[in-house]
Amino acid sequence: MLDRFVTDAIRGRNGAGQGESPEVNLAPLLEALEGFREDLRGISQRLGNIRFPQLTAIDTIIFDQERIRDTDNRVGRAVLDLSNARHWGFEVINDHDQAVDVELLAGGIRPASGLGLVGVSATIAANTTEPILTDVWARAMTVRVSYATPPSEGNLTVIGFRQLWTPG
Repeated sequence: MLDRFVTDAIRGRNGAGQGESPEVNLAPLLEALEGFREDLRGISQRLGNIRFPQLTAIDTIIFDQERIRDTDNRVGRAVLDLSNARHWGFEVINDHDQAVDVELLAGGIRPASGLGLVGVSATIAANTTEPILTDVWARAMTVRVSYATPPSEGNLTVIGFRQLWTPG
């Protein structure tokens, strides 16, 4: 747009006849620049109101200090919603006197009964804390735990964590 105003002004399209020296009329150019300046002010004000999203970590308790004394399979009481998650994982705190087997259950729906095994498992030794991280992704995920030998003391805590984009 700026090129057109400058070209028109120099070529004399502002009324100069053939053979006459054209007058350079910058009025249309100055009007366009003033309008552009107003547009920039408006854009600058709108940019000041933008809130940028932030990454937020959210913890979900899957098992909360469970005292397990048998070898039955137990499915987590909560399910992680990973639909907006950027990163995720589980932290297993096994204070029992026996190792625990942890298997990931995942699927596209939230109730734990609709989730299936995804082939990711870990054995967490007695009296240890370990994370479970993998690149397997599904909309919903939880864990299933079991013991080969029934524990006689201690408890189990599993915390699911996820990192989400939240409004700034």
